[in-house]
Amino acid sequence: MTAAVIQMVFALLAVILIIYGMSYYMKKRGKQGGFLTMKEYLPLGPKRGIAMVKAGADLLILSVTQNDIRLLKTIKESSPDVQDFKGRLDTEVKSLQVQDTASAGTGR
Repeated sequence: MTAAVIQMVFALLAVILIIYGMSYYMKKRGKQGGFLTMKEYLPLGPKRGIAMVKAGADLLILSVTQNDIRLLKTIKESSPDVQDFKGRLDTEVKSLQVQDTASAGTGR
């Protein structure tokens, strides 16, 4: 009887170690990222923004709203456009904010 109990305890420990090992492996694998990876996100207001998502060797520029996601542009990751995209995007957003402020002041 004690041999059966010892065998059962070792079997239970083996199952627990296998489950722990699999969960550790899955967590490590999940952190590496898969096919899709979020690179940048620029919020433009409540529930609105522009996202840069890496999909394989391409970068997708997406417009994200509460009800819709639209592809704005696809860029090859090796393209020089990728390097200064964030700077250009910041400049464009600032100019749009200035235009919004100017039009709000004129009452349009």
